Amino acid sequence: MRAGREKRVRNRIERRKIKGKRIKFNYRFLVHSLIEYEDQYVLLGEAFYPKYRNISGTGGGNFFNPVATVNRGLYSSSLVFDGYRYTHAVVLGFNKSGDLLWDNSFEINDIVSFELEQFVHASKSGDNIALLYVYDNQIRSKVIMENDVVEGKELLDVALKYDGDETTEGGTNLIGLNKWYGNTFFIYGTQTVRNASGAAVVPKRDVFFINKVEYK
Repeated sequence: MRAGREKRVRNRIERRKIKGKRIKFNYRFLVHSLIEYEDQYVLLGEAFYPKYRNISGTGGGNFFNPVATVNRGLYSSSLVFDGYRYTHAVVLGFNKSGDLLWDNSFEINDIVSFELEQFVHASKSGDNIALLYVYDNQIRSKVIMENDVVEGKELLDVALKYDGDETTEGGTNLIGLNKWYGNTFFIYGTQTVRNASGAAVVPKRDVFFINKVEYK
């Protein structure tokens, strides 16, 4: 959460504790398959909420839109679904009896999708778990060890083919991030790439790309 919102939420929690009231949080979660590791089960889920935007204008209105008379005409407005905004991922460890052993989280920035799909993936290596997702032209990751953070959020650019290659703003269209084998993933999509270095490559080109990502 942003600092201001986090402070308000913490204050609200404290007030409810003082009054002896039950603390409840309402989240919508997209829950993924359990990962079995040695004597634990690891569960990964992503929190999201639906976004709506208001469309308004003058006109005659219709049965579904509230209509109010203003000045010289009619004014209508309606809420339109504007995608699912992802806020954070939660990862939890359970023993074989189903008892919660630990939990951790990973903030998700900027992702809005019109379909519910998995963006954050987990890679287990030893006692560490790497969490990663891709947005625009960057791989965003965080490494945890149960309740502890081993490495904070890191940003790694998607690799380009030639020296001097640069992606245009908004020019990366991520198609997928999938597990390949072990702790190896592959990222693929399309990009609009520019190269002004004078090298023997096309100055501007649209490409299909695949990146291999491995966490150790």
